[in-house]
Amino acid sequence: MATLFPNVRGTRDILGLEHKKKLHLLNLIRLHLSQYSFDEIEVPILGDVRLFAKTLGEQVDAVEKELFLVRSRHQDQGDGYIALRPEATASVFRAYCESLPSRVPWRVFTCGPMFRYERPQRGRFREFWQCSIEMINAKSIFYDVEIILMLHDLFTKLGIKNHQIDINFLGESHERSVYLRELENFFHREKSRLSPKIIEAFAKNPLRAFDKKTESDEEILFSAPRLHSYFEKESSEKWEKIKDLLEKNNLNYNENLLLVRGLDYYSGIVFEFSFGSNVFCGGGRYDGLGSIFGSNSEIPSIGAGIGIDRVCMLLAEEYNESFFDEKVVGIAVQKNMFDEYAFSFSRALHEKGCKNEVFFDKDSLRSALRKGESDKVFLMTIIGEMEQNTRTITIKRFDTGEQMLLPFEDAIAKCKQLICNVY
Repeated sequence: MATLFPNVRGTRDILGLEHKKKLHLLNLIRLHLSQYSFDEIEVPILGDVRLFAKTLGEQVDAVEKELFLVRSRHQDQGDGYIALRPEATASVFRAYCESLPSRVPWRVFTCGPMFRYERPQRGRFREFWQCSIEMINAKSIFYDVEIILMLHDLFTKLGIKNHQIDINFLGESHERSVYLRELENFFHREKSRLSPKIIEAFAKNPLRAFDKKTESDEEILFSAPRLHSYFEKESSEKWEKIKDLLEKNNLNYNENLLLVRGLDYYSGIVFEFSFGSNVFCGGGRYDGLGSIFGSNSEIPSIGAGIGIDRVCMLLAEEYNESFFDEKVVGIAVQKNMFDEYAFSFSRALHEKGCKNEVFFDKDSLRSALRKGESDKVFLMTIIGEMEQNTRTITIKRFDTGEQMLLPFEDAIAKCKQLICNVY
């Protein structure tokens, strides 16, 4: 039925099998991360605009074009606006700085909706779900290797077995400064041959220009200076050590020297997981983020974001509707005068942990039984005059066709045995 109030563009209802897949995915992610000693936390959906502007970079699309702003009635919010979070790392890092937990590194994750004003398309929404995984105050490059291998194991378990892993290394800020001067010279020399899109991107954020390349740009950019050529000894050794550890752990990866990720605060290792043309997870190291929050020294950290909506699209074929089938007891009532008895039976089943539903408002027992079949209940219990007068319940199994009449308490035990596999 058409509605006068359709969903806001870029948002959608998550129903039925899609919602079951999402909950199943979130549960698997939570279980997997708990095995790696990550704690789940929650951070606000609303945040200070300045928080995202400072951490993402003033010229990043997420701030300049994609931030959802909400006018605040309180004038203590900068220019009078607060923002719906476009990502969670900044909020998690703020929480760390404010709470200063004693646990080091602080291994946490948070799952929830994020918001970006961008063109909706398949797998990309303006309100989207993401799982943000962070290790704050984690210096060793073994943390870099651990998070990549941990994510690889997770996606393999989920059935996304042929995913591609792209990795790159961005070095230290002073190395990038030297490199960016050379890159600027290159872009000025080749400006007439490059697409307007990439020239515009370079003016805002030189490293991100590689994200905006078109096919016609690729051959030209292939001759561009490479950041790795400007690494000093320590960065080169870290990069080689990370690759060596990944190879020793039998991880197949692609060394993508043009991978920079989209946010300004990344340094050191960066990585992306993709399947075909869909990037569904990405992250990297952000040791310099602490200085934005007023820290006098670096707070070495690394994190990743999993796009829940995109992973749901890629779930293996085994996650079809039958995978999520639940054993449900349907309760059919012959006439509404027996509703109270049916209701008491339903309550007793709930107390024993058996999922059930009474089909009230049906015109006949036949229509209630048809509803049970269409809803694919496992058991149908029938209540009529005889059942109420003798305090019994008729149980009908749809899988075998077997039917039995049992006393009230025995019927509860039988349903529990069949549904919950207790006895």
